[in-house]
Amino acid sequence: MRLRKKTHYNRRAILDAARHAGTRGSLRAAVGHYREVLQVEPDNADLHAKVAPLLLKSGDERGAWDSYIYAGRAYLKDGYDQKALSLFRQTARHFPASARVWDQIADIHLSRGRNKDAANALFEGSAHFRSQRVIELGLRLIYRAFQLQPYRPDISLEYARMLATSGRFPQARRLLRELRAEADRALRRRIAWAEMRLFPGWGTFASFLRETLAL
Repeated sequence: MRLRKKTHYNRRAILDAARHAGTRGSLRAAVGHYREVLQVEPDNADLHAKVAPLLLKSGDERGAWDSYIYAGRAYLKDGYDQKALSLFRQTARHFPASARVWDQIADIHLSRGRNKDAANALFEGSAHFRSQRVIELGLRLIYRAFQLQPYRPDISLEYARMLATSGRFPQARRLLRELRAEADRALRRRIAWAEMRLFPGWGTFASFLRETLAL
């Protein structure tokens, strides 16, 4: 009876082979080599971060998503906030229709006291949830942004539009009315334009004309 010879595990050689395969554009081979090491080191966040974009390029979106999320959360757990933020930004770029990724980006900014950056991320994320089918997710994101920076014009105007799109007309009107109370002339014109588009009628049309023609 012949005994099967044990295969020697050479981590460095396998990773070198993965890098070379990636350089040559052989995605399948590169992914295979990284997975070989991940079988031994399934909790290695750096390896997950390296293999995620390769999985995405090779068409394995589920695998890419899992590796991106695992690596990002692992970096957070170990205190590498900036690495986690960079990875979650990559994830959001490739999977913009995932609301929890935008939440995660905002939460990292908030943990560092960067409220404006958090609001910007939530505002950016809400733009991917404007259709009627997913607007509730968009509203949740932009409401968080609004809470962080109340009555910031760009956030408030988009929040009002999304409220109206979802059928919450009284809330949208009230928000625009409150925004107008502290608005300068330029912003009042933008508000009047928004009202005319969201609530078409002679009243809003006349209001828009008054603001446009005001000296």
